[in-house]
Amino acid sequence: MGGRTDPDAGIPREWVDAAREAIKDNKRPSNAGRRFWPLSGGILRCPTCGWAMSPHTISPGAKRYYYYRCANHMKFAYDGCSNYRHYRAEELEEQVWQEVRGLLRDPDRLRAGMDAVIEMHRSALRGTPEREAKSWLDKLAEVDRKRARYQEMAAEELITLD
Repeated sequence: MGGRTDPDAGIPREWVDAAREAIKDNKRPSNAGRRFWPLSGGILRCPTCGWAMSPHTISPGAKRYYYYRCANHMKFAYDGCSNYRHYRAEELEEQVWQEVRGLLRDPDRLRAGMDAVIEMHRSALRGTPEREAKSWLDKLAEVDRKRARYQEMAAEELITLD
């Protein structure tokens, strides 16, 4: 792709603009007034339970420390999730940015990842042919039963064509 590029990342400007357009209506990450939390808003998930990670600030004195931690553990303690760990925000955000940057710089890797996600969704929708055939047969049998009931009701003049 030609055109301008982002000087910091070497990413074609059109890609950056397209990505921004694609996410413009997404839920905004939180901003607690002190800090913008780019991975909040449900993007970052707990590796133990899958709940969203929430921003957490600790300020033992004048200095503030920023972390992400499991919202399930925050809400229900060990009854919700056993992941008590706090993940340093700066380190985690840098790791995520490096991964995203790597994907954007390698379109073949991005395409392969997207193809894998698409195939995963397709296979989940398809299921097994036997199960799908049984499902359709069940639906056809239900339609036949309804049709027979309507015919019986019409024969007994309980319903009319009007």
